[in-house]
Amino acid sequence: MLYSGAMYGSERFRRRLLKIPRTHPDASPEQRVDLARSGFAGCLSGFPEGLVDDLFEYFHDKNAPLLQANATLPEYGERMGALLDLFLLDYDVQGDPLPREDWEFIRDSIDAFAVDMDMDVVNYVMALIVEKGAL
Repeated sequence: MLYSGAMYGSERFRRRLLKIPRTHPDASPEQRVDLARSGFAGCLSGFPEGLVDDLFEYFHDKNAPLLQANATLPEYGERMGALLDLFLLDYDVQGDPLPREDWEFIRDSIDAFAVDMDMDVVNYVMALIVEKGAL
């Protein structure tokens, strides 16, 4: 499989975000988005670029204000990290922070990119989509 350590990916993303105030203290809002996008994409290397871009844009847009304040960076990291965990086969089904419309977006994204994805990931995500009633 192309993916290195499920838990490690989202944790790496969260740690990177929490370093922004220290490593990039004068980062503009746009630079913060670029840093988050880069970290997110790095965790999903090996996935279709279009899928990664679509997922980042959709979920970032829903959580964008959290990225801009240092105090809410952990919450942004948790929300985006949950999505990373889903694609890294380590989703917290019990905590399940995603509402139905998010599951529907993920379903549509999987449909669009499944032929270019590892079938273990497709099957894992689709099973959760069915479980959440978003098929």
